[in-house]
Amino acid sequence: MVTLVEGMLRQAVVEKSHRLVVGIALESMRLDLLQMAIQGAQADGNDKTLSDLLDYVVKMCGKFVSIQKFRVSCLELVVEAYQKKSKEPYEYCCLSQCYFSLSKAQEVADLLVELLDS
Repeated sequence: MVTLVEGMLRQAVVEKSHRLVVGIALESMRLDLLQMAIQGAQADGNDKTLSDLLDYVVKMCGKFVSIQKFRVSCLELVVEAYQKKSKEPYEYCCLSQCYFSLSKAQEVADLLVELLDS
């Protein structure tokens, strides 16, 4: 079974199927795989692809990850990835959802102020 999953994972990485890697990472509760998927999307150099992947991670965590500690760790990876890239206007919603889920009220307030200033 492990060999089959590892083979699927290798194939997904080669084909740049980042969402599949995210799905495997969330199902197997492996932060290293999730980080690998995010880093793969970052390496592609397409901000839209990365933003879509991060949004997907947030949605899947909200729907399917029931263990709070793991969900918090996943959302922290998403926030870290957003902080490494320039923010687009449509990303504020996803980022504010992450901050809200992580109980980071000051960061949500800072985002709102940033939006008001722009």
